[in-house]
Amino acid sequence: MNESYILILLGIAGVLFHCLAKMKTLQDASRSANLKFNWIDTYVKKDSIAIIMSFISVGIWYLCYGEVSMKYPILVGLKRVSFVMAGIVGSFFIQFLADRFTNSAKKQIQKFVDVKSNIADIVIGTNKTDTVKDVIDKGNKLTGEDVTQAPPAPKDVTPTDAKQP
Repeated sequence: MNESYILILLGIAGVLFHCLAKMKTLQDASRSANLKFNWIDTYVKKDSIAIIMSFISVGIWYLCYGEVSMKYPILVGLKRVSFVMAGIVGSFFIQFLADRFTNSAKKQIQKFVDVKSNIADIVIGTNKTDTVKDVIDKGNKLTGEDVTQAPPAPKDVTPTDAKQP
C-alpha cells in the first residue's frame, strides 16, 4: 500500500480515537445526569463542524509535513507516529476550542446538570434566593428547551424506568 495512504489512514485513526474517547466522556456525563445519550444526536450533529475540522487537520498536516520534516529531520523516522498524534492532538484542540466558543454537546449536558443541581440546592436549602420556578425559567432560557421534560428517547432504546415483563 502506498505510504501516503497509510499516513492519511493513521491520521484519520487518531481523529477517530479522540472522537470515541470524547463520546465516552459525554456518555458518562449524560448517565450521571440521567439523560438519554444518542451518539448521533447528542454528539455528531451538535459538534459536526468541529469533527469535520478535525479530519481536515490531518490533511493540513499531510500538506505541511514535507517542509516541517526538512527543518526537523528527526520527524522522518517518526512520520507514522506524527500522523497519529496530529489526528489525536489536532482533534483535541479543535474540539476543545469548539466546546469553549460554540453551543457544543458538552455545553448542553453541562447546562442540564447545572439546572438539576440548582434545583437540588433549593430542595436541600443551600440556595435561599431562588425558587424552583426561577431555576426552571433560567434553565429554559439557557437551553431553549423545556428543562422539565426529559429528552425524547431514541426509537431503538427502551426507557430505563420501564417495567420489563
